[in-house]
Order: sequence, then structure tokens, then C-alpha cells
Amino acid sequence: MGFLKTCVLRRNACTAVCFWRRQVVQKPSVRKISTTSPRSTVMPAWVIDKYGSNEVLRFTQNMMIPMIHYPNEVIIKVHAASINPIDVNMRSGYGATALNMKRDPLHIKIKGEEFPLTLGRDVSGVVMECGLDVRYFKPGDEVWAAVPPWKQGTLSEFVVVSGNEVSHKPRSLTHTQAASLPYVALTAWSAINKIGGLNDKNCTGKRVLILGASGGVGTFAIQVMKAWDAHVTAVCSQDASELVRKLGADDVIDYKSGNMEEQLKSLKPFDFILDSVGGSTETWALNCLKKWSGATYVTLVTPFLLNMDRLGIADGMLQTGVTVGSKTLKHFRQGVHYRWAFFMASGPYLDDIAELVDAGKGYLGSGVISDSEGLWDYGGRYVTLDPRRGNTDPVAELGAMPVREAVLELCLAAQRWGPSTVAAMLGEVEVTLSLLERATIIHQWCPPQIQPVIEKTFPFSKVPEAFLKVERGHARGKTVVSVA
Repeated sequence: MGFLKTCVLRRNACTAVCFWRRQVVQKPSVRKISTTSPRSTVMPAWVIDKYGSNEVLRFTQNMMIPMIHYPNEVIIKVHAASINPIDVNMRSGYGATALNMKRDPLHIKIKGEEFPLTLGRDVSGVVMECGLDVRYFKPGDEVWAAVPPWKQGTLSEFVVVSGNEVSHKPRSLTHTQAASLPYVALTAWSAINKIGGLNDKNCTGKRVLILGASGGVGTFAIQVMKAWDAHVTAVCSQDASELVRKLGADDVIDYKSGNMEEQLKSLKPFDFILDSVGGSTETWALNCLKKWSGATYVTLVTPFLLNMDRLGIADGMLQTGVTVGSKTLKHFRQGVHYRWAFFMASGPYLDDIAELVDAGKGYLGSGVISDSEGLWDYGGRYVTLDPRRGNTDPVAELGAMPVREAVLELCLAAQRWGPSTVAAMLGEVEVTLSLLERATIIHQWCPPQIQPVIEKTFPFSKVPEAFLKVERGHARGKTVVSVA
């Protein structure tokens, strides 16, 4: 009896584990998406039936609409997706050994069961259906997400995603803009924040080197580092230098100049290096770090999946462990930290990124407000009154401010949200509008802290062309596919 009681207690403890914002209960159930379409069981999608070159991409109108199998899942109607280099590599079979193990860890399915396989990792769209345990989202919510590579992708009309991988879309972005960010943003966030340990509180004045600065990960990383007040040196080709400078890079070095290593060594040592290029770069890049100061080199180009494709699961993992262990120890003894980073699908991380994307929209640069009493200099500040977050008592908030500050806040909020919106928030419509009518606001809005960098957008019918565009390389931003 005691043994049985212990087993029951252990089982209950295990099933009680949950994430901070969304409960995760792995109890399979099947729910179809609610739709009024006469073809309620199939949808259009781009799939592959085998690995190979671009010719294996196939358009179908008869892909089964995904179902909710677990109560923490949501179904998203895809408005936009994007193509990443990982999609091109997966089309050719890259990582198939490890990804199939993740899809079927007990080897129950027969070989090739992953087909037809839908590619595409990024999605921006609208929630259509929620699992029974989903509390953070509801049908109709605009969301964005990055789908893990072992799951069916986003180049389809609908996609099913774990609620823990989804986040509310930044309000300041369209679906096309939002679809360009999740995968590269989460990859960069993993490298910078989770592996590199950098954040908005410890980055001021740090010297950061970004290798491969004009790609998706690089363009996002530049903007995050500048938002956190770091000094950024970007390495890219000459024709991309204008782009990375506009994103905020302090120094730009052309890797085709022939003396790149000498140029970097002539600069002050770096506190952090993000490498999305790989190859031979780490042999010299590590020498550019500050020794014995906690400086870190993080690479996104690792042999993890290739080793398992080449050697199998067991030998591949062993070889990978030996490689990363030996390199970490070698460079630690030389006074620097050596790390690998990987993409992490995470809704909470995307929440942080969305907040950073939207942050610049409520910030005003230097300027003045003119009224009958003269000119008021408001410098740079954030707008407090925000109808999106629903101030509990905006009248009380204003009443707690000095008179001049309260009037200033009213004027700034009116410029941000519109006079009628602010007046409606306060309830004193006539008085507020009268005040705002005699104020003239002179300023320049600051741009958002994180801007999506999109090189080209393709219609859903041109997905093969989008793959070819990414496969050719030399990206100057993301390649997006408009689905809806």
C-alpha cells in the first residue's frame, strides 16, 4: 500500500510541472480546426516528398489541415512566412538523422515517414483554434512564432504550434515584417543573451564584433547590441556596409579587403564576438578577444547535425562532445570563453523581443512643445499614457504630476495616440481637447529599436524562386513569403 501511494504521489508531481505562463500537459487528444470552408480537411501547402535540389519542392492543394493533438497547442492561420538557410539545407537532407530521431525517438515509424514534409520556420498570423489548456491566447489574436525544425513548417495555410513557442505579434509590425524576425531573432537571442550572458543592464560600453553582419542574424544582433548601448564592429562585404551602418554599427570592415585580420587586430580587443560565418574564422577571431576578462566567442556554425548525418546518432554525439569539450578547455586555458549556440523556440523569449521591437514607438527624441506660455523642452522621454496597456486611473496618474509635467504628458500622448483617444481615456473630453488644440508639438519620433530587414517578398506561388534566392547567398536581409 505504501509503495502504491508513493507511485501515485510521484505521478501527480510529474504531471504538475508547467511553464510560468502556459501549462504544458502532454495528454493526447485530437481536435480539428473550426472552419467554414467546404474543403475543411485539406489546405494548400508547399511540401517535399524526398530530399534533393529545388526540383523536389511541390505545391499541393490537398495537404491535411493540422489538428490539435495536445491541449497546449494552437492552430495559426499563416499570413506570412520566411525562408532561412536552414530550410534550404533541410530540403537537401541536412540534419535528417537527428531531426528524425526527435520526431520518432522510439523508431516506431518506417523510414521516410516524415514525408510529405513542409518547410519554413517563421510564421506571423492569426490564432484560429486553441487547445483546452491554452490560457495565454484566444482565437483572433495576432501572433508570431518560430517552429522547431523537427515539426511541420509554415509554408502552408495553417500550422499547429505549441503554445509555449508562440507570442503576440509586435503591434508596430505588419505580418510581412513580423514573419522576417522570429527564427533569426531567437537564434541571435540565444547566442547573445542566453549563452553570451549579455543584456540591457551589462552591455553599456562593451565592444562587440559581429561576423556575418548583413545576414538575418547579424542585422538583428547589431540592433539589439546598439539598443543595449554596446559599441559594435560589423564585418560584411562592401556593398552591405551602408545597410549595417544604418542599423547602427559603429565600425564596418569589408571582409574582401584582403587585410581584414590586420584591421581587426589594430582595433581595441573585444568583449564579445558573434560568429555566424564559421569556417576558418575562429582560428583568428579568438585572438581579437580581451584575455582574462570574461570575454566570450559564440559561434552559430557547429558540426552537431553534420556529425550525426555522417557518423550516426551515437558516434556523432560522441564526436560532437569531444570537439566542443576540447575547444572549450583549450581556449579557457588561454583566457577566453568558447561557446556554441543554437536556435531555441520560445514564446517567452519572443515576448521580450516584441517588447524591444515596440519600445521605440513610444519614445520621443529631442524637441519642444509650444503653447501660449512659451516653449517647453521635453528632451527624450517615453509616453506614459498608453491605451494599449489600459492605465488603471490615468486621471490619478496625471494628478500626481506637477502641472507642467501633466500638460506635457497630455501633449505627447496626443501626438502618439491622437487627441480624441487621449480625451476618451480621461473622460474630460471638452477640457482635454481644448487644451490640446492650443498646443503645437515640434519633434521627430525615434524609429523602433529593432527594425525588420527584408530584402525581397515573394507571393505564395513563387516559393521555389524564394528558395533559390536564399540558396544563392549574399543576403541583405530576409526573404519573406506572403501566404494570406
